[in-house]
Amino acid sequence: MAITTSTVMRSHESKKSAAIASIAVSLARQKNDPLFNKLKKFRGMWKDAKNQILQKYSNEANQKWVKKQSER
Repeated sequence: MAITTSTVMRSHESKKSAAIASIAVSLARQKNDPLFNKLKKFRGMWKDAKNQILQKYSNEANQKWVKKQSER
């Protein structure tokens, strides 16, 4: 079975949003946030929980992302 890949490249903004979301979820996990437990337990509610985490941690995640980009 062949593994397929997308032929559409993601934009810089899309990559940034994905990185910030990933960092925000990681921060929620480190801080034992109840929203992360909700995210883990109810996969059907995953998008709602992720959006709540993004609202809560997106600023902090954005700062970490900018700092990492400036180190390059």
